[in-house]
Amino acid sequence: MHVVITGGCGFIGSALVQHVITERADWTITVVDNKSSGQRIIDHPSVTYCFEDICDIKESLLYTKRKPTVIFHLAAKARIKPSFDDPGEYYRTNVLGTQNMCKIARDLDATLIYAASSTSAEPYKNPYAASKHAGEVTVKMYHTAFNMRYHIARFFNVYGANVPSEGPAAMMLGIFMKAMKDGETLPITNGGAQRRDFTHVHDICCGLEALAVFERRSPNCLDVDFGTGNNFSVLEIADMLGGQASHIGRRSGEMQVTKADARQTWVTLGWKPYRRLTEFIAAWKRNNGIR
Repeated sequence: MHVVITGGCGFIGSALVQHVITERADWTITVVDNKSSGQRIIDHPSVTYCFEDICDIKESLLYTKRKPTVIFHLAAKARIKPSFDDPGEYYRTNVLGTQNMCKIARDLDATLIYAASSTSAEPYKNPYAASKHAGEVTVKMYHTAFNMRYHIARFFNVYGANVPSEGPAAMMLGIFMKAMKDGETLPITNGGAQRRDFTHVHDICCGLEALAVFERRSPNCLDVDFGTGNNFSVLEIADMLGGQASHIGRRSGEMQVTKADARQTWVTLGWKPYRRLTEFIAAWKRNNGIR
């Protein structure tokens, strides 16, 4: 099977590339990435890189020796705070870019697996959430209007060994871990009572693989959560790490609670997360000599 992974140089996308190489030796991969938020290149004979913007790429670049069966659409402008500075760019990438990938999926008769956000529960709180929700609506519209097959995979605060810690793509846990290594305080907004469901990137990759396999044996389109169903407050995360909190005031647009409901994911795909955030943090602290 040949698959396309947009955003394949980023944190989650590059992990998925490595996962497919390891677990699916008979699959070939085309990665589409403009390298705006990730630079990880994996040198492997089954992987071809196409350094293009998803808004502009043409289907002919994705149809190499084999026509793709599945397009994992992970490319996006992410994070809430920077979306307030340039909402137009978020809409360009997350809506128009998604529309272009939907058109390509339709024209190539491929199934599009869309990486949705846990912020879709409150899509009007910030430009990022709104743009990701609009991308999700676009995917479903292409199914209804143009018969494009799709699956929606909703991610909840993905973490792992290479979680971004700097730049516009930086994630909270990555920022906290870097601060711990640098001997700095942990920056906490909005009081730290907000709660987040965290999912390990390996579990995310297993779920995406399960969706691609499901695609080959069922005509149904799925809309599933990839999360643990448990959540932790930001202050609890800081306490697990053993760092000193530094309250830096309020930040607009944040959700108070995210929590996945993955019961349908288990029933339909047989997927459930096996990695635990508490174990990851404990191992990370041991490996970095942090008590």
